[in-house]
Amino acid sequence: MASSAPTTPVSSLRPPVSSATKLVSPSSLFLPCNPEPKFPTVVAARPIQPPLSASSHEPPRALASFSPAADEADPEPAPLTLRRICSGHVPEHVLRRMEEVGYILATDVQREALPALFSGRDCVLHAQTGSGKTLTYLLRIFSVMNTQRSSVQALIVVPTRELGIQVAKVVRLLAAKPMGLEMEQNKSYTVMALLDGGTLKRQRSWLKADPPAIVVATIGSLCQMLEKQVFKLDTVRILVIDEVDFMFNSSKQVSSLRKLLTLYSSCNSRQTVFASASIPQHNRFLHDCIQQKWTKGDVVHIHVNPIEPMPSCLNHRYLTCHRNRRHQTLLHLLQRDNPESGIIFVGEQSEKSKKAGNPPPTTLLLEFLKDSYGSCSNILLLEEDMNFNARAASLSEVRQKEGYLIVATDIAARGIDLPETTHIYNFDLPRTAVDYLHRAGRTGRKPFSDKKCVVTSIIASEERFVLKRYENELMFACEELVLSL
Repeated sequence: MASSAPTTPVSSLRPPVSSATKLVSPSSLFLPCNPEPKFPTVVAARPIQPPLSASSHEPPRALASFSPAADEADPEPAPLTLRRICSGHVPEHVLRRMEEVGYILATDVQREALPALFSGRDCVLHAQTGSGKTLTYLLRIFSVMNTQRSSVQALIVVPTRELGIQVAKVVRLLAAKPMGLEMEQNKSYTVMALLDGGTLKRQRSWLKADPPAIVVATIGSLCQMLEKQVFKLDTVRILVIDEVDFMFNSSKQVSSLRKLLTLYSSCNSRQTVFASASIPQHNRFLHDCIQQKWTKGDVVHIHVNPIEPMPSCLNHRYLTCHRNRRHQTLLHLLQRDNPESGIIFVGEQSEKSKKAGNPPPTTLLLEFLKDSYGSCSNILLLEEDMNFNARAASLSEVRQKEGYLIVATDIAARGIDLPETTHIYNFDLPRTAVDYLHRAGRTGRKPFSDKKCVVTSIIASEERFVLKRYENELMFACEELVLSL
């Protein structure tokens, strides 16, 4: 999950799954298992291109004029623009706003996915962090919006309040009136952020009186509204589940998500979109989506950059030290790097430590840095145990500063878009390669920048084999760093 913005027609999938195929419990979707027969997948392995400035885009041309053969024959084909793909589907005022913001060229996931989405097919968007998945599904949503209808037409489900705030901000940014374009005849798009910690009583009144066209919701708040029958899913034309693998792996969210998808499967007119940078066992996931009727049988898997899942602008390093020396090692590392802006990821506190009454490791590290690291006065905390208002205040403060250092748990690894981040520090090694991927994806997100960003892991000697496994799985190389303390 959240992110800046970030083809050819998609080939059809294989015939329906045989009844003899063994059905796997949805809770096992992301567990290691024997691979299923491969599903046909649309793969794009070209490098991701950042958006250009609005003044440099090519004149609009019909999508029909684009053909793979012509593209291959031309040694330097003209870059494919978002306007060229979206013309005839997305309203002009949204295209104008998109270009004003600076989204001009289509990224790989947009080139591959938008034609499939515009055709009405269900999609699994599987691409790097920062590759443009959010803009991809939002353009599809705007293409089907009917501003004259007073009903919820699009529902975007996110795992965290922070990601929901970010996605809702992008929706409102694109829905705003472009400069110099009259829109008096059209009713504006209305967007509701139905997020944990919000004023649900006020939102219930709004939903009943004048339903918004687009709802961005966390699964918890959404289920509350559905149970109270404040609104129904039968008017929803598009359902998006962002960071789908995170939600399936969350013990707090998976049952609610499966309930939602099962309930939604009875709505025949819907289009379903799943999105994430990481979908382990994606062939099994597609199989279960069809069998459980969470998607239509012709669901298409858009898999971008499967060969290099890690953004190429990142430098990966590690240094080895004794566990008792980690605080001091991190301090020397920060003094050496002098990062403009960075995130330090710390592991969750164990239940044993909580029961013993020990302070959280994030708090201990934060206090140590505030006492010892004088180069950055703006050191903030972001963790799941903080209340919603405190987390929102931390993020708001970060975005108002030029330089920052965040001490965070993995709640900051999904969807949060802080383009100024140049350094990631793994104070504790992530539990899985997927977690490493999402942590690393918090940097290297700033458009138009060729600056190399750095991901550094502080490990004990016995953890080297774990990091090596992540390197092999994610196909990156990690350089050893030696500090003279």
